[in-house]
Amino acid sequence: MKRKIFSILFALVLVLSFSLVTAVPVAANTDRLVPSQYATIQLAIDAASPGDTIIVAAGTYSGFTVPDTKANITILGARADVDPVGSTDRGGESIITGTVIIKADGVILNGFKMTASYVAVGYNHAHNVNISYNILENVTATWGAIHLHGTASGPSYHEADGGYIGYNTISGAAGHGIWTVGNDNVVIEYNHVLDVTGTAIDCLNHVGTGIVIRNNTITDPGQKGINYWAEAGAVISNNVISGTGWEAICTDIAATITGNEISSVNVQGIRLFDGAGGSTVSGNTISNAFYEGIQAFAQATITGNEISGCYHGIQIRKYATGTVIDSNNIHDNTYHGLEIPNYGGSEPDVTAASITNNTFAGNGYTGIKVGGGAEGKDIAVHFNEFIGNGIFGVESVTTSSDVDAEYNWWGDCSGPGPVGPGSGDSVSANVLFDPWLGKALCELRDAIAALPVEDFNNQKAWEDQQQALLDKIDAVCGQFGDGAYRGALNKLQHDVIKKLEKWIVSPSNEPLIEMVNAEIQILNGFLQ
Repeated sequence: MKRKIFSILFALVLVLSFSLVTAVPVAANTDRLVPSQYATIQLAIDAASPGDTIIVAAGTYSGFTVPDTKANITILGARADVDPVGSTDRGGESIITGTVIIKADGVILNGFKMTASYVAVGYNHAHNVNISYNILENVTATWGAIHLHGTASGPSYHEADGGYIGYNTISGAAGHGIWTVGNDNVVIEYNHVLDVTGTAIDCLNHVGTGIVIRNNTITDPGQKGINYWAEAGAVISNNVISGTGWEAICTDIAATITGNEISSVNVQGIRLFDGAGGSTVSGNTISNAFYEGIQAFAQATITGNEISGCYHGIQIRKYATGTVIDSNNIHDNTYHGLEIPNYGGSEPDVTAASITNNTFAGNGYTGIKVGGGAEGKDIAVHFNEFIGNGIFGVESVTTSSDVDAEYNWWGDCSGPGPVGPGSGDSVSANVLFDPWLGKALCELRDAIAALPVEDFNNQKAWEDQQQALLDKIDAVCGQFGDGAYRGALNKLQHDVIKKLEKWIVSPSNEPLIEMVNAEIQILNGFLQ
């Protein structure tokens, strides 16, 4: 019995001893130093465990591969978290001269300068990878200085989901700058992409949702600034793009394009291809596009943009029926502020559009040109300003029905000419322009000027009061010309009507007040 108890106790001691040995902790989240501990970055990666940090001193190093067994490691260069802001040398750089391939999830690459080399992420899977605060200069790869994609033999989708590419400078690439193929939830922000031969930022193959492209600076790419051909729903915002060889921004799928600053581009500023129906283009500033500031081949909402110095400000065509163009400032373009062309043949015509609350000013030929195939009655042009356009405020060559251009401001209270009666911007035939903003005021002015003394309550003061009313009407017309519509509304409601009620006898004042209310009704449309 004693021998049996002893055997049991001995066995327990052995088990406890082994458990104590195996419980000795292995160092986690270790910092591994290059070159003081490891001669190369690759040797440090090979020795690393998931969660480790590799810290690389200033110097020159070969490229490396992060295999899929090395998830969540961080690789920091000497200039980690230092934004190059378009510079190609921050001083004291950790320079990489070969290709960097990342095949593991959660890797961070931060603070390096790469010369003639590129970063490839994916190759079966590499999700949630962070590429930030790096310089990539004179990259020779044609598909992208930084690219997120699938296997080496070709694109395999969702191999680099959740990627973050931020605060990098890419300069002088032989191909594209940043390239993602078929990945979800990619954020591309605060990068500077300069002088690349291809497209600065390219999203391809109609796969990939939740993509955000924002606050990047793109200068002088040989092709496009941003090319979006992934899935619907991307947000492309607050980028500064200049000097593109092709379009600054183009998409063939629905996207939100907002707050971008675009200048000096060799094709269109923003181009929506056939499949981009449902896109929103808002709050962009576009200047000096060789062709259109915005060209839409599909239905879109185009609102709050400023467009100047382009050939046409906006052109909508083909599948753009139903497009809404609202509250844009379209001025000083070479030819048309807005063109709705008729190209004939197999291309369908735009048969309906809503064009409201825009300013068309100083465009070389017309504010709006409507081509011959459009169904004019469904082209609704209301509550816009037409000021100083070269030949026409609105020109229509439609044959089916007239363009509905009522309730607009033509630059003068007398209305448009020469088809119209006034001295404001001209309209062509096939344009409905009556009533317009200011018409009722002109009629009111004429009616007040013709009032006899007997229609004034105070006949001793009738001449002064008559002149005061005429001056008030002229002041409101001046406010129309300045675009001060809210002030004009206030003056009509709280000054002109009150004076008509007080100074003019009833019922003589009633038709005069009706004229003011007719003007107020149109004016409210400008204030929506």
